[in-house]
Amino acid sequence: GDERALRRTLAEESQDAVEAQVREAVEAALQVEMARSERLAAEAREEARAEAAEELARAEAAREAWKDEQVLRMRAEVERVREAEARRFEAQTAATEDACE
Repeated sequence: GDERALRRTLAEESQDAVEAQVREAVEAALQVEMARSERLAAEAREEARAEAAEELARAEAAREAWKDEQVLRMRAEVERVREAEARRFEAQTAATEDACE
């Protein structure tokens, strides 16, 4: 009878050992999974940050281009007015000269 009791004790101990190993394996897997999802979350955040920075740079470049365009347009307008004034002045001068003759 003693042998059977001993065998049962051994069986129970080995059962406990197996359960403990399974628990440890599960916890280790969980740890790995958590680390992985944390890393993925960090990567996603980094990517989102990089995209936002790119978007900002694009907006900045577009605004700069728009400002440059406004400046060029204004200069062209000023040039046009100046030319018109010069032509008018020439015409006036010619008319005045004609009138004097």
